[in-house]
Amino acid sequence: MKTVFLLFDSLNLRMLNSYGGNYFETTNFNRLAKKSIQFNNHYVGSMPCMPARRDMHSGRLNFLHRSWGPLEPFDNSFPEILRNNKIYSHLITDHYHYFEDGGATYHNRFNSWDFIRGQERDPWKAMVQPPLEKFRENLEYICKEYPQAVTTLNTMHGFPTETEEERLHSLNFAGEHFDEIALYSIELSPDLPAWKYKDSAFDDEELERIRISSTRYLNDNFNVVVHSGQQDDASMELAEEKRVTLREERSIFS
Repeated sequence: MKTVFLLFDSLNLRMLNSYGGNYFETTNFNRLAKKSIQFNNHYVGSMPCMPARRDMHSGRLNFLHRSWGPLEPFDNSFPEILRNNKIYSHLITDHYHYFEDGGATYHNRFNSWDFIRGQERDPWKAMVQPPLEKFRENLEYICKEYPQAVTTLNTMHGFPTETEEERLHSLNFAGEHFDEIALYSIELSPDLPAWKYKDSAFDDEELERIRISSTRYLNDNFNVVVHSGQQDDASMELAEEKRVTLREERSIFS
């Protein structure tokens, strides 16, 4: 028997047709679901990335006793158990956290592994002068040709490195290219190094002021759905009400 285990970070089941999602067609996932066992009563133990992987490797709920980190010497990793019983396992991953300090000791439990470089903040190939205009062209093309695939944009405003001019530029770009925008307030963790915040860190009241002003700016200047971005039922229902209203308004004026 051969088993293929697929893991997708940050994939919400609300987006998949096989779980009732109807935002857009997920044809590849639909084909996969027909050939696979689909779990309908599965819950996350620890989040994100490495804690979740430790849960799956060992069956131990990571967050009951520690935070993000490597497998412990006393963990019984299932790929290692397979290997010790002469069952071959192979890892193919683009998850660079496997290979950085604090995230190691997972990939080497497999018999072999492949690392696909370049995802997220993987320090693979440096860009001294990133082709920003090319990035903009690519994003504008996707928004124009595949609007059903790009329906939301999560934006963070008020980060200490962002000026008021940059914030308005981000809002203008989001309003011009997206139908739905989620605004998050940023919580500055005291556990992170102070240099990341410099001297311009905002308190909670200032962050809330920025969020409110950003929401008002988008509503006044663009025909978009703006919400908090929270995934709780109440917020999702409110966002859906706004989507329905927006569709009705567009049908009237089209």
